[in-house]
Amino acid sequence: MKPNNFKSLENEQVNKFESKKEHVKSKVDGSIGLIKFIGNIFELYLPQVLGVFGYMSGNPRRNKSSPENTEKKYPNTK
Repeated sequence: MKPNNFKSLENEQVNKFESKKEHVKSKVDGSIGLIKFIGNIFELYLPQVLGVFGYMSGNPRRNKSSPENTEKKYPNTK
């Protein structure tokens, strides 16, 4: 019986992929690591940077313990 050309082509492609499998895995892991690192940087510093810009624009953050925040929102209610 004659060998199927498609089966031999499939086997050839599987063998090529097996030799490059570790290289592809390391590239993908490196990319995912970089994306996680950039995400952590944004998560850590972006709120602080936005707070600085807000403070520079003249709208300072108010602490929850400041006297003006401890007053009742509606003074006429009990």
